[in-house]
Amino acid sequence: MKTLAALLTCTLLALPTFANVVKITYPDWPEGVALTHLAAVVLEEKMGHTVELTLAEPETIYDTVAAGEQDVYLDAWLPFTHASYWKEHSFSLERLGTIIERTRIGLTVPAYVDVTNINQLNDNRALFDGQIIGIELDSGTTKMTNAVIEEYGLKFTQINSGTEAMTTALEKAIAAKQPIVVTGWTPHWMFARYDLKMLVDTKNVYQPDGIRKFARPGFAEDLPDANRFLKRFALTEDQLNALLLEVHDGQSTVKEVTRKWMLDHPKIIEAWIAPEKKWWQKVF
Repeated sequence: MKTLAALLTCTLLALPTFANVVKITYPDWPEGVALTHLAAVVLEEKMGHTVELTLAEPETIYDTVAAGEQDVYLDAWLPFTHASYWKEHSFSLERLGTIIERTRIGLTVPAYVDVTNINQLNDNRALFDGQIIGIELDSGTTKMTNAVIEEYGLKFTQINSGTEAMTTALEKAIAAKQPIVVTGWTPHWMFARYDLKMLVDTKNVYQPDGIRKFARPGFAEDLPDANRFLKRFALTEDQLNALLLEVHDGQSTVKEVTRKWMLDHPKIIEAWIAPEKKWWQKVF
């Protein structure tokens, strides 16, 4: 009997630790990295949770959260960019609301390039060597850009090596004041750093999104305080772009940069993590 009691005690002591873990999966995109690490440092240092971060591709992210293998995703571009993933998994995911109400995606060039419309690209094919520098092959942005190439009949090839490769190519081109066209989006640090313009999309192939959040089934019941915080977790476009630039330019780790942001914005953090008021507190 004593052995059974000891086992039950050990089990009960172990449960809070297990239940305290929040698993967040994220893509290797600037805003995804920054938002995820900011949420993680708040969960750990202000709320006492243990956070496990998993880097993954978008398709895997949706699959694993819907299956309950991961808890949370904070960088869902909806309703358009990630439409195919959402359509497959929407009934298995819990909505956590919006981080940024409106984003923009489109073919982007430095401001000094004398092209303003996607319709002008074929006439300037040689200027860009017939290449659009894209990001990850399976991203929603890549798929929409393929649709743009088809819809406009562009004689261009999309080059997909990843987000970092795209921004590196952009920086090198701007440093040399050379023409380049990339798949761009905002919020992104490159719009805070450089003078860029998105080419006019007269056919409206690219659609404006918001950055949404969602969780696995049952997350709200299992971790109500983390769920409350993550539902409140939101930034303005200016706040996020500034954070993205700090992360990009930082000499320290992403965790250290986001921790500094947290310490520099105590009022925002307090609003995110404050306990829910009881009905009598709201009345009186």
